Amino acid sequence: MSIGRRLTASFAGIALTALAACDGVTGVGSRVEPALIIFYRDSSTIVAPDTVSRGEAFTVRIKTFGGGCTREAVRADVAIAGTLAEIRPFNRTQNANACTADLLFLYHTVQVRFDVGGRTVLRVMGEQRGASTGGTNGPALVERAIVVR
Repeated sequence: MSIGRRLTASFAGIALTALAACDGVTGVGSRVEPALIIFYRDSSTIVAPDTVSRGEAFTVRIKTFGGGCTREAVRADVAIAGTLAEIRPFNRTQNANACTADLLFLYHTVQVRFDVGGRTVLRVMGEQRGASTGGTNGPALVERAIVVR
């Protein structure tokens, strides 16, 4: 085997070892958690039209909080019953010994459709962190009313 092939094989072995040891790259050692929607004095924003048409889907965009070991928006579950749409966003958090000390906004986009008219509510359910919860998270919700014609 030539020196070039031995070096290539050695570098490939080192790269595979490093990749296998890095949880952040492979996704191993992570957990999916309810998104943080209230962070101290800041609340998530719910971006949606003020008025929508009955039976027509529309886009809802939710800003959640991340940073540190939480760096990815994973999914948002939607359940609609009458005039209420419950949206539960989830983010991925890496299990790590050390994380960055930053704050990120992670966005979730969903489609919602109401089949009834009148005043309806978009309810985002997730977690909160603040002075009242200390270093742990607690349940939270943020709502926005819209009109269906």
